[in-house]
Amino acid sequence: MNVLEEGTESLRADLLGSASELVSYSRAARGADAAVALEGVPAVVGRTVFSQVAASGATIRTETRDFILGADALGALEPRRGDVVTWHGRAFEVLSVGGEPCWRWSDPLHRARRVHTKLQAGASL
Repeated sequence: MNVLEEGTESLRADLLGSASELVSYSRAARGADAAVALEGVPAVVGRTVFSQVAASGATIRTETRDFILGADALGALEPRRGDVVTWHGRAFEVLSVGGEPCWRWSDPLHRARRVHTKLQAGASL
């Protein structure tokens, strides 16, 4: 591991260690896939703003609530649309915005994932 990789790893570990909160991550059973429920997953809470230009020329802004998880926090599970992150008793659904994937790597070494979500309908801040 070179100096840049060591620094990136150290910063990621510090961020997840000092700025994270515990969330639950769940997936409903679909087809042959069994339901999954993970408790006590450390996540750093953030946001992403997506901008799209509609055919009419209007700019549409969408802000997501993001959860940054260690790459191994979900084991072999890869986040997908429809999964649910529960934080402070509120449910946030994993989603894709404007054709973008529902998650992306949060660092160049692929040690943390940024999962995009929205507050589920009927829930309030």
